[in-house]
Amino acid sequence: MDNQPSAAPNTPEWLKKLEEESWQAELIISGLAIYGTMQLPDLVEWLMDWSLASLEQSYFLLLYLFFTYLGLGAYMLIFIFIAHLVLRTVWIGLLGLNSVFPMGINENSETYSKNFLQQFKTDHSGEKSRIRQLDDVCSILFGFGAQLVMIFMAINLDIVVVGGIWYLLESFFGPTVSSIFGLIFLLTFLAYTVLFLISNTKKWRDKPFIKKWQYPIYKRASGIYLHLFAKPASYLGMIFQTNLSMKRYAGMVVLIMIFVLFFFGSRFFNYRFLSFMKSERLYEHFDRSDRLIPEHYANLRTDDRRLLSLELESDVISGDLLRVFVPMLSSESDIRQELCGDFDPVGSSREKSEQWRAYYTDCYQQMHRFYVNDSLYREPEMIKYIHPNQDEHGILVYLPTANFRSGRNLLRVEKIGPERDSVFRQIQAVFWLEQAGD
Repeated sequence: MDNQPSAAPNTPEWLKKLEEESWQAELIISGLAIYGTMQLPDLVEWLMDWSLASLEQSYFLLLYLFFTYLGLGAYMLIFIFIAHLVLRTVWIGLLGLNSVFPMGINENSETYSKNFLQQFKTDHSGEKSRIRQLDDVCSILFGFGAQLVMIFMAINLDIVVVGGIWYLLESFFGPTVSSIFGLIFLLTFLAYTVLFLISNTKKWRDKPFIKKWQYPIYKRASGIYLHLFAKPASYLGMIFQTNLSMKRYAGMVVLIMIFVLFFFGSRFFNYRFLSFMKSERLYEHFDRSDRLIPEHYANLRTDDRRLLSLELESDVISGDLLRVFVPMLSSESDIRQELCGDFDPVGSSREKSEQWRAYYTDCYQQMHRFYVNDSLYREPEMIKYIHPNQDEHGILVYLPTANFRSGRNLLRVEKIGPERDSVFRQIQAVFWLEQAGD
């Protein structure tokens, strides 16, 4: 390595034995970790969909940061553990061959000329030492993965804590106070980072004032930002930074990030993820009359992700009724309550349940307008329904097809705001009517 210490401290025998046999534990952990981390992108998508359906848009910026770090961390772990397993497998193969053929290249073989084999052996004289080097790389990579796990978990926990404080401040003191808190937190973090980097330059780090305050501030800041993971993450990071050159350390990070960003972008850079940056993007995606949106049709959907828009049975329908499912999004609860008023049930539990269903249906009647080919369907038949996809609560609406065109039709659903005439969201879905005899 680049900056090896002049003398290593005495290592206990039990620790030496663990170090020598650590590859066995590494292989087991890598195998389990690969299986576990391969499930993480699906979990991130599930959390993302739940957030879009359940949380208010004022938190979307924090959620964007949360899911960015969560997604990057997931793919970073996948890369590290797969790379570790591959390299460790190569190392085991080389080690096994070395035990079977301790002399390496057999110069007495008649497969090639003796002169050729001597030159080949000379050219590959350091291969045995590479077994040790490969062992070191595997151990470093595994340690690097452990450090990243702790850092990304700490960052995401920070975002959750800051978001929670933000929510409480906004609830009790208004958005101005919560925004000031968020700005102070961000500026404090940036100021600490910049000042720490400057104080660690050769020009400043040996100044009496810096020597007195640099480490105490670093220790306190690490405890705040890394909290539960402060000591182990800091210790691992310091091992890498003091035993590897910063160029090599930065090179490892850049190489991994290139891989991670490619796969992260290909998986998550879609309208759902980008809606956390611009919430209108989600509405715009489902408001299209010029193309089929697969999520709008049960027969065209290719996954079981949470429904965030309406769903038809098929892009081609027949019969006397068009069935439409519209999910109830928790993120719209404030608008729904303002439009429909509070629910105040009386009577027995059964009577309250019946009153809730009636309230729910009546509220959705007020909140939605259904058009087919610009014709408004007033008070259509609807009933409360829990969709089996992910148990999404919503309503089923039944529209008579008598006045539909044969062939292409356009369904438009308007969601009405508290002011009754205002529309805060519009959804459009194209479908075809197949009549008997066509």
